[in-house]
Amino acid sequence: MHPRYIVMNMEDNMTTMAAEPAVAHPMTSYNDVMTYLHSITITPETMLSLSDQLRFEAHNLHISKTLRRLDQLKALRYDWDGNGAPPVDREVIANMHSVIKHSEDKDWSFWVISPETNGTLNITSKNQMSSISLGIKEFSYYSFSADGEKTGSHLPFSPETFVKTMRQIA
Repeated sequence: MHPRYIVMNMEDNMTTMAAEPAVAHPMTSYNDVMTYLHSITITPETMLSLSDQLRFEAHNLHISKTLRRLDQLKALRYDWDGNGAPPVDREVIANMHSVIKHSEDKDWSFWVISPETNGTLNITSKNQMSSISLGIKEFSYYSFSADGEKTGSHLPFSPETFVKTMRQIA
């Protein structure tokens, strides 16, 4: 016989039983759970920080999605592609954070971030007519105009130049 586990939905105090530990926590009484929840101390500073973060996410939907995607990419480990690709370089992640700080929410409604197999990041327009590759000290871009003409360049990295380029080729 398998041990029983309980799954609690704290929003409506509903409980269900599960036989697999991967989907639940060991059976605990409601009182134990409530005692634990009330023992967690949140400082006023933490409360303000969480409040600011929620407010930011509510007003900056595209930036919030971009930051979550960046967190996913930051978590990649060696061989993430199955062919020996290195993780995204920490300096590239830091560069992207600085770009995000210098941008507006609407700037990210048009772009998708993906990892490159050389430790850099690729930012591609949703219509795939433009792309920017971000490295440590520089970035490169290309863009196709409506008449099919291709433009592109390599530029030294600065957050301001990157954002300006994003806006020009979007």
